[in-house]
Amino acid sequence: FRTGLAQRLAPSLAGAAFVHVWSGLRPLMFDGSPPLIGRVPEYENAFAATGHGPVGMTLALGTARLLAGIMLGRRTAAPYFDPARYAR
Repeated sequence: FRTGLAQRLAPSLAGAAFVHVWSGLRPLMFDGSPPLIGRVPEYENAFAATGHGPVGMTLALGTARLLAGIMLGRRTAAPYFDPARYAR
């Protein structure tokens, strides 16, 4: 599968040999809850955007917009995204 897909996407790889195969796991919240997006409690300039699991790349643009708004003081995250939910 990988070889065929790679060759279809980049025909110049047809003669290339696999040297190493790697798969990164996407971070998912341990309890299955929504991802953390927002200010980290007790730290003025620390923010989190993690725990999206396998849909992290799909949600990247929305997460970036939400987090940028939070960082600029223009938006607040819904309570279910707030990293403070674990600090309570």
